[in-house]
Amino acid sequence: MRRFHAKVFDDFITAAQQAVEIIATSSQYDSILAKFDTIMIQAVVDSGDGNSTLRVFQQHSSDGKTWDYKNDGLLLFGVPITVGAITADMGMDLSGVPSLAFVRLTLQMDSGPTKARVRLYVTARDGGG
Repeated sequence: MRRFHAKVFDDFITAAQQAVEIIATSSQYDSILAKFDTIMIQAVVDSGDGNSTLRVFQQHSSDGKTWDYKNDGLLLFGVPITVGAITADMGMDLSGVPSLAFVRLTLQMDSGPTKARVRLYVTARDGGG
């Protein structure tokens, strides 16, 4: 049964030529995202000024300050960034491993220089009725 749906990220992100910046969703969603058995994430990317790939990962934490990648840092999914195109993809945590008290999503582009608008939507479900 669907328990939660929200746009958890909507901003422009930039990848420099050499440095890869990791951007996280707002802390206002950390405890909410950890409450559910399954979260499905859709990323929509547009206004790209270069070609790259947006990579989406899941992290969790017991204190909301120290974070570790869930599932040994495996990529949830990637979205191609193409000049002049709107691209989208989706993914979810298929590990079945319980999350700690807080969950966030992290974003990074694999090359630069690139700038693009990214929106992340999350739908959370729990088993049962």
